[in-house]
Amino acid sequence: MYLILAGIGSRVLAFVIDFIIITVAIVVVLVAATILGLTVSDGHFGGAADTIGYVIEAAIYVYMFLVYFGYFVLFEAFGGGRSPGKRIMGLRVVRLDGGAVGFRTSLLRNLLRIVDSFPPPTYLVGLVLIFVAKRHQRLGDMAAGTIVIRDRPGDRNALMTGIATMSAASGMAPTEPMSTVSSMRPSIPMQPPAQFPQPLQDPQQLQSFRPQQPPLRPYLPYGWDITGLHPQELRLVEEFLKRRWSLDMQARTAWGEGLARHVRGMVLAPGAPPDAEGFLEAVAYVKRMNG
Repeated sequence: MYLILAGIGSRVLAFVIDFIIITVAIVVVLVAATILGLTVSDGHFGGAADTIGYVIEAAIYVYMFLVYFGYFVLFEAFGGGRSPGKRIMGLRVVRLDGGAVGFRTSLLRNLLRIVDSFPPPTYLVGLVLIFVAKRHQRLGDMAAGTIVIRDRPGDRNALMTGIATMSAASGMAPTEPMSTVSSMRPSIPMQPPAQFPQPLQDPQQLQSFRPQQPPLRPYLPYGWDITGLHPQELRLVEEFLKRRWSLDMQARTAWGEGLARHVRGMVLAPGAPPDAEGFLEAVAYVKRMNG
């Protein structure tokens, strides 16, 4: 709903940047392997020179394969869906639901580069599919269920407009951002106790009595990467968590789910809650803990 698909031009430029980085990494190793091969062929290794040469040649091919495919997989799976080229061009790979891509998803997406890049080095199959596909998906994206979106701060105007429209439709006027995330009221489902306590009669007991705090959620968001979350998105999360209690259920659900879909595409959140409000609460918690 709030995801802006990347165009073919920006994706091509991002790939060119990544390809240059990959090429430099390969050339450096090729130069080193050539020097090593010349040293071996000088006769210092006797009859084992040919065997060592074959091993070096095989290692080079393995290295080239791992660098070309592993480069994209590692950055997408552990870098918030952004390779250096995509980061420079303001792009990000996400799932169709806006969530962050995982290792398996990225591996499937990039292994099919073998087909998308045919005939090499034109990348013709991938370019044609990106141009004609409804969601600008190449074959790897279709198989893995991913899309490439724009992630520049200027592209978030659509999100701000959508949130403002929801606020206006629900009769809420914009306010200043919250001074602290800790004042948010947690949406924790409260279960009735199995046995209600007896009422306190002793005045000393009444004076020392303190209400118990509501239980925390049954998990903590460990291993999250929210560096891709910009101040604008944090403000929107805070605004929603503050206002949701005064919204009708339809506006609250639409606002929360739309905002959660957008934010999921900007953070790496393993084990994130499936519900929109729980996810947004966890994002606010991590942001507050990280300052």
